[in-house]
This record gives sequence, structure tokens and C-alpha cells, in this order.
Amino acid sequence: MNQIRVCEACRSKIPMEAKICPNCGHKKNSISPLRTWGTIVIMVMVVALVLYKVQNKSQEYRGFSLPIEAVSFSESQTIQKAEGVNAIKGGTYEIGKGVQAGEYIVINSDNSYPGFFELKKTNSDKFEDILGNGSVYNYSMITVSDGQVLELNNVEMYPFNSVTFSEPTDGIYKPGMYKVGANIKAGSYKIIPSDINSNYKIVKDSTYSQDSILETDYIDGATYINLKDNKYIIIEDAVISSKL
Repeated sequence: MNQIRVCEACRSKIPMEAKICPNCGHKKNSISPLRTWGTIVIMVMVVALVLYKVQNKSQEYRGFSLPIEAVSFSESQTIQKAEGVNAIKGGTYEIGKGVQAGEYIVINSDNSYPGFFELKKTNSDKFEDILGNGSVYNYSMITVSDGQVLELNNVEMYPFNSVTFSEPTDGIYKPGMYKVGANIKAGSYKIIPSDINSNYKIVKDSTYSQDSILETDYIDGATYINLKDNKYIIIEDAVISSKL
């Protein structure tokens, strides 16, 4: 008795050896179910292997650092605000109208989740108008000019020259932005990564212009760097240690 099979297209019964369905003209699928499942199993194994290596590499990077909790919530460096200076709180501001042009420090006002700022050329939703933005876990700095628009969320902002900084008692500077000579001394430091995405930037000012970037790099191990007065350093997913 001849064996039969079902056409994959029209579902009619046809001879097993038929390569083309005589009813609809559909060609027989040359890939067997066993081969298909074999391919799927191999793909799953490859993905699992890649994820395993990424996880191990991530753990390898974390081995160079302090616990993330210590990095994120250390209060070893304090900020003293001048008397009579009021905080500029969350909202949208046009520079020159209520908020004067100049350099400011932007401080996270609630350590339970990050703050956010965005500086734009105009008050529009166009991507090309965005000059710079970022999350604020500790504090950052920003220089604004008349006519620009600044959005603040979960942060407080003060004129930079109205605050003073203490040195961290443990020698550890949290993720954030620092002005050399103001809130971090010039000299040699060690950058310690805490994540696979750990990186730093050296910039010449706080305008968030692409032209301001002097140096940038991702790091996967302890990295030594020399900081010079009046430059800025931005660190993400890492800390700076004064203990070499």
C-alpha cells in the first residue's frame, strides 16, 4: 500500500514520494522536522553560552569595585550652601527669565531614585534642539546661556559659586561630575569601575557641547588618571579614589 502525506499548503492527501502537489502545485518542504528542531536547539545553546560569558565578564568587572550600594549612597562628601541662596527646584525654565545665565550645580534631591536635567536651544520637542541631558545620582554641573531652556526633575540647582565642598572622609568620590580645583583637587587618582558600562569623560567646561570633550573611555579595571585644575571629570558606574 502506497504511503500518503498531507500537502503543507492545501491540506489534500497526496503520495508520500510526490515532490509537487498535483492539486495546488506546492513544492514539498525539503527541511525535515528533525533538522528544524536540531537547528533550534543549537541556536538556544549558542545564546545561552553568550549570556553566560557576558554574566561572567560582568562579575569580573564588578570584582574591581566597591559594592554598588556603597558607591550610590555614600555621604562622605558634603556640600555647604551659602545662606540666603534659594534652590531652583524642578520645572522648566527659560534662561534669562527667572534663572540667570551662568554655571550651576545640580543636586539629586531624593537619593531613592535619580534626578534628571535636559538643556535645549529652544522650548521645542525637536531632537536636534537638545544640547545635553543626563541622570543625576549625586550631583552634576551645567553652564546655561540666555535663551536656552532648562528642564529639571527631582533635583535642586544652585549657583556654583554659592556652594562649598568638603573632601570625602573615605577618599571616595561618587559617580557624578567634578570640577578640578573646586570639588576635587588636582592630582593623581584611581578610577574603580562597578559595572560593565563604567566610563569617564574629561571635558573643558560644563556647556555639554561636543567640542568640550577632551577625553573619554570605557574601563574594565582600575585605571589611573591625572587631573588638572579647571578641567572637569564625569564618571558613570564608577568611583574615583584618592587612595592609589
